[in-house]
Amino acid sequence: MEKASEADFAAFVASLARSGFVADLATGDAHHPAHVAEGTALDPAALPPPKRKFGRKPDMAIDPWVPSDEQKRMLAFVDKSVRLVNREVIHKHIPGLTKERFVEFAAAVARLRADYLSCAMRAFLDGEGSEKELADLAHKRELFEEGVKAYEALHRALERGYIDPEGSKT
Repeated sequence: MEKASEADFAAFVASLARSGFVADLATGDAHHPAHVAEGTALDPAALPPPKRKFGRKPDMAIDPWVPSDEQKRMLAFVDKSVRLVNREVIHKHIPGLTKERFVEFAAAVARLRADYLSCAMRAFLDGEGSEKELADLAHKRELFEEGVKAYEALHRALERGYIDPEGSKT
């Protein structure tokens, strides 16, 4: 590999200075390219700071994934709005939802589970797994799975504050 001439090195440093990556080193100070040609190494700590600042703006959070205050306010507004809309719509469609009705719904899903498991036991342990038994089992499984999904949706709505069972504080 051929060693760069002092003129080539000076041109390179000047191009870096023009691009803003480093301050202009051709000012006659100790970091002039002539000193490099003489065999002295540049001390990185002694280099002038770059003209362009790379990095964070002063108002940026330390973690780029942390939402800004403005984003937090927007999310709080959206969450509150969604909660109010869901409460209004769900309460119109499910009037009279009480704690007791919630438990009745859970019991209905438990009956679907028991019916499905009972059918499975009959089909596989007591029966021969005939086509009719398997079709009945598949139907009962679908009913049970839909019941579970519905119960989970109702439970999630309660957790998120979309539902206020009657008899509770509003």
